[in-house]
Amino acid sequence: MSYRGFEPELYNEILNLEEKGLSEPVLAKVGYRSAEDVARFRLKVRKPFERLFVDI
Repeated sequence: MSYRGFEPELYNEILNLEEKGLSEPVLAKVGYRSAEDVARFRLKVRKPFERLFVDI
C-alpha cells in the first residue's frame, strides 16, 4: 500500500528488514526550509521519478 509515495513493503524488501525481524519503517523529514527556497510558497512540490532518482 502506498502512503503518498511511501511504500513500506518496498523499503522492507530493499533493506532486508524481514530477515532482521523488522518491518514497516517510517520516514520523517528533519530540518527547516531555507528562506531562499523558491518553492516555499507552493502547496506541494513533486518531481518526476526520473529526476528524483539517479541509478549509479
